[in-house]
Amino acid sequence: MGKLIIEDIWSAAEEYMPLAVVTGIIILSLSCILYIVYNIVIHKEEVMGIRPGKVILLYTLYVYIFMIISITLLSREPGSRIRVNLRLFSTITNDIYGNSYVVENIMLFLPLGFILPLLNNKFNTCRACLIIGFLCSFFIEGIQYLTQRGYFQTDDIIMNVVGTGLGFILLKIILQIKNLFD
Repeated sequence: MGKLIIEDIWSAAEEYMPLAVVTGIIILSLSCILYIVYNIVIHKEEVMGIRPGKVILLYTLYVYIFMIISITLLSREPGSRIRVNLRLFSTITNDIYGNSYVVENIMLFLPLGFILPLLNNKFNTCRACLIIGFLCSFFIEGIQYLTQRGYFQTDDIIMNVVGTGLGFILLKIILQIKNLFD
């Protein structure tokens, strides 16, 4: 199963990462320009400077969002999937391929739980991250259903939320370890 997961991740990275990186640079550049223009022109304030760490996080978030949209929506033909599955844990079976998708759904949302608290203190609680993870996953599943580019599955939402929570926990563990050495 590990080999299948790695192959799927590598395939998605090869296919979507170059465009995601370029798109992220463009969006980040436009965001920085708009931020500067807004503060200088509209508020007549001096821009103190944009923290490099925040810029890197924003860029990472833009690339991540682009990758999520590409993997969950753009990689599929409209009308190719027309099913709704509301049965809990029905995707967890003895089938190695199906179970690899379960693990991939968890991994897909790990970065969200990791990036959000670093980006904004409003997301510094597990509850806030889980709510955002749920809303993002529900939105994706809804768009997949409406465009028929993916099955609407409660399991996907649950696994995405689990991934968001694990990303949050991983960040907290890393920050605790960092604090031990500070």
